[in-house]
Formats: sequence, structure tokens, C-alpha cells
Amino acid sequence: MHVRSVVRIGMALTAVLLVAASAPAAKKKIEKRDDLPRHSYTLPMSGSEIVRSEDAIAKLAKQVRADLEADLASYDIADKTTVQGMQSALATISLVQHRWDEALEHLKAARALEDKPAIKATMGLGTESRIAAIRATGSTDPAVFGPKFREEYEKRLAGLDWNVVADVLQQTKGQMEMISEPLVLGLIQEQVDPIVAKNPEVSRDIAVQLLSFRELLTQGLPVKGEAVAALQGLVDRNREEKQDIWAERSLDLAGRPDLTTTKIAVWDTGVDTAIFGKTNQLFTNPGEKADGKDDDGNGFVDDVHGIAFDLHNERTTGNLYDMSGATRPVSTLQGWAKGLFDLQAAIDSPEAKQLRTEMSQLSQDEVKNFMEDLTRYTLYAHGTHVAGIAAAENPAARILYCRLTGDPRIIGEPPTMEDSENMAKAASDAVKYFRANGVRVVNMSWVVARSGIEAGLEQHNIGKDAEERKEMARRQFDVIREGLETAFRSAPEILFVGGAGNSNNDIEFDEFVPPMLQLDNLLIAGAVDQAGEATTFTSFGPTVNVYANGYEVESYVPGGDRLPFSGTSMASPNVANLAAKLFALDPSLTPAQVVSLILDNADVVQEGDETMRIINPRRSAEALMRANGKAL
Repeated sequence: MHVRSVVRIGMALTAVLLVAASAPAAKKKIEKRDDLPRHSYTLPMSGSEIVRSEDAIAKLAKQVRADLEADLASYDIADKTTVQGMQSALATISLVQHRWDEALEHLKAARALEDKPAIKATMGLGTESRIAAIRATGSTDPAVFGPKFREEYEKRLAGLDWNVVADVLQQTKGQMEMISEPLVLGLIQEQVDPIVAKNPEVSRDIAVQLLSFRELLTQGLPVKGEAVAALQGLVDRNREEKQDIWAERSLDLAGRPDLTTTKIAVWDTGVDTAIFGKTNQLFTNPGEKADGKDDDGNGFVDDVHGIAFDLHNERTTGNLYDMSGATRPVSTLQGWAKGLFDLQAAIDSPEAKQLRTEMSQLSQDEVKNFMEDLTRYTLYAHGTHVAGIAAAENPAARILYCRLTGDPRIIGEPPTMEDSENMAKAASDAVKYFRANGVRVVNMSWVVARSGIEAGLEQHNIGKDAEERKEMARRQFDVIREGLETAFRSAPEILFVGGAGNSNNDIEFDEFVPPMLQLDNLLIAGAVDQAGEATTFTSFGPTVNVYANGYEVESYVPGGDRLPFSGTSMASPNVANLAAKLFALDPSLTPAQVVSLILDNADVVQEGDETMRIINPRRSAEALMRANGKAL
């Protein structure tokens, strides 16, 4: 179970200054991403060298373009997000090759496929502006066309509805301010070069990544200053906040005498138990002591407030992620995390200024430690933040942690069948523990992606070729999927709640678990913002049952401070919070009845092809109490 809320800033600027697009339908139907053909490219040098080589990048661009065009002509791909991604790669290649008209055509098609209003409105505005500036000045030199680019960009930004695009543009501005040439080169050095050193034959995903980095270095970053200035002007003119829908639908159970204690398992990266001990919201196992022994004979050592598994899904102890590998103090990393969130919200806080300064001074060789330290802090804070959301305004909540261990390294350990089998067994053991201790709600703000396993195999040059890696990844993924599904089915009295993921993709087509599973006692949550609009990052699909607030949600981090985090990791515990409150109000409810109360009383919103049910906690509770002949 790989939890990684990594700050993915390496490709962030691409989303604004580059493009995405789509293509005509093809012949053979593709129902899963796994059914698409694999393509490989032999690189003559390291990734760091390729992005600087005109000849090498031109050859790679030609090869990748040919394969992309052939696939789009040969296959009818059911998932339009995948088509967008393929055409995005073609658009990037068009920009690298200075084929401006083609880039604009790809962009036009991409917009036609986009459902999320904010992405649809802002997609490719930087690219359009850059091409217009190049044509107006007759030069591809950023020093010449830069001022015209800002003028063109400002003109396009001025035509947007701020209420629709505010969040995405504020995030874009923050991402632009953080990115730099040393950061990009450092990411290539750490993400790509080790793979190429083991095997010069790389997948299309890596080839496209290199092409995107090339475009970013040669065309995007040189006009970064103009882009940030244009966005800053727009932000300064539109400081009002979007309407917040959540206050009026909130459900605070504080002070109610008729509540039943409800145990919530936070299956995550660990919980600062001291916080929830102070609020009297902590599960305690009366038969266990923190003495290094299995006092109650249940197979877990020191499970006073919960259980833990290590990186290989073996039983271990400890309530929090181990920060001993960090090269900076936790207090520094917490400040960086706050600075990151403030930058993305266009808040010019001291922490945001400090992070900008820190990142602007990074050398290429310092990127690895910087990125891995931020990842470590995310893993350290993630579970506590989730637990705080799950327990909020519910004095009957009792938090039980089930700690899993994520890998903070840019290139982590290789995926193995043994680890998959251990993961399946750990899931079974965890659910048995939940049942034995009377847990009613389990929150799971993590996903396992089939494609992630395949990428991990490539990173370590495991398998003789791409097709063998595909089959190995399929077998490993199926063991995990079947193990999770069996575990959930074994506990029909427990409601499992999971986040959809933050990849802006169809989780069924791309195969994410738990999100793709369909069970009566499983709810999958997507993320909306403070106004109830789908976030730009939330994944989606037919198995996403419900949506909840996942944008700048404030909660605890270890030590007791509070920070705003964004992600479906925050939307999921908001749903778990509602479910636990309903159980607290009426412990006789079944998971199916709780699901009905949540879904039947949600607000139904249509965005493109997606029907979203947005939770309304107060309405759900009122419906329950009305059915029981009581007042809320």
C-alpha cells in the first residue's frame, strides 16, 4: 500500500505553459489502460544529456510521435483522459518541433474532451499566448517574444470567470514560483538517469517525460517571470474568496448526551496519539501495555492504540512514521509544507517566502534530499491530518490507528510478488483486528495503481522487456486487488471509506485499488472544493460514489499544530466523519443503511459526463433522526 503525497512540482509548469489534446476514434476497442501496446526507445545517452541535445531530442520526438499517431489511428480508447494524455504528448512534441498549428489543434481537441470547468477554461492559455507572441515578433528567442507573451497571456486571463478558475490559477502561480532549471535538471538526474544507466531502452512514459522536460527548459522556464507577473496581476484584482458551502451543512455533535461510542480505524501513515488522547477520542486496548510484549496474546506487540506494518508489510510497532532519515528538522519541514500550501493558495506568508528562497537556491545535486525530505514529512503528517478530519466535531469518535509505511525515495525499492502477498496478508490481518475491536468505520486515504507497479519494475530493470514487465505487474496487482477485496468482504459490519486518488483520471480504466472495487460496504470519495466544484486533481469514474471537501482542509499535524492539506486524502475522512456520526446517532445502522443515508441526501451535480453526489452531513443526519422520530 504505497502512500505518497509527493510534491509533484517537476512537471507542474507544463500544465500551464504546455498543452493536452485528443484525437479521432480508432478501430480496436481498448477498455483498460493495460490493454494498450507497450513501446520502448533506446536512448544514446543519459536523460540529463538528451534534454540538452538538439539531435538526440529530435530523433526521440520523431520516434514517439510515430508510435502515438499509430496507436491513435489503430485503437478506439474508451477513456478520454487517456486520449487527452496521448495527445498532450503529441502537443509537446509539436512544440519541441516548432509545429505551432498542430499544437493549437491538439489543444482545441483537448478542451472538447474536458469536463472540469476550471481546467477547460485555463487549458493551454500559456501555450496559445506563447505561440501568438512568437508569431507577432517573428522570433523564438524568449528575450524577444517574452514581453509580447505577457501581453497575450494577460489578455486571455482577463476573459476568465474568476469564480470558476481561482483555485487552479492560484495553484499554477505557486507552482511556477517554485520551479527552476536546477530543480528540473535535478529531477531528471534522480528520476530518469538511474533508470537509463541500468537499461538504455525506456518506456514511452519516460520518453514523453524527457520531451516535456525539454520543452519546459527551452520554452517554458525562459518566460516564467512574465507568466508569474501576469497571474499575480489577476490574483491581486480578484482577492475575494469563493463561496464556502460547508459551514451551512456542517454537523457538530458536541454536547449531545445520546451518542454511542464509535471506533474509527485510520489505516494510514500513523497518528499522533497524544492529540486524540487529550480530546478523549483515542481507542485504547485495555489488555496491552507499551512494554515490547504481546500482553493480550493477539499477535500484535504494543498495540495499545493500534497496529503497524513496515515497508514490506510485516508487523511492527510505533504510531508515527520514522523521521530519522530526514536531513532537516521536522520543524523546518513543517514550515516548508505550510509554505507550499500557502503558495498554491496565493498567500504570501513568511513560510511561502522562505520556501521560494530555499527552492531558488537549490543546486541540481540538492534536489534529491529536498524532495525526499518533503515526502518524509508528508508521510509523517498525513495520517494525523486524516485522523483529525475523521474525528472532528464528534465526541463519540475513538481513533484506532493502523500504520502502513511509505517509501520516501524518488526511486524506491523494487516491487516483488512477495511484497504483494505480504500486502494481501496484512490487509486480512488488519481487518480481523478491526473486527475484533468493534471498529465501525475504516478510512483508507491511499491507492495502489497497477501502472505504478509496472513503472517500479522498469526503474529497477526487472523483466527482459516491456511485455514481461506488463505481465509481472498484472500478477502482482491482482494479488493485492484480490486480497483487499476478500478482506473487505469478510467484514460486512464495517464501512470502508477510501479516496479516489489525485491523478485526474478514470480509476476503473487505469486500475486503482481500493477505488475500483465495488462492494456494498465500500464508499469511494472524490474531492470538491469549498464551493462544491470538482477539484482539478480528483480522480473519477463509475466507482466514485460520493464527493466531499478536499481542498485546503485544515486539521492536525503531529505536535498539535494545524495546517491545510488538499487531496482526496482529505475528502475521504470527511465522508468517514459523516458515517461515524451517523453510527454514533444510531448504532443499529448497517453499513448499507449508512451508505443510503449519505447518498440519498447528497446534492446531485452534473459536470460533463460525471454525476457527482456531494455530501450534505446535516441533511443526512436530519433524515436519520426524522426516520427515528427524533429531532437533531
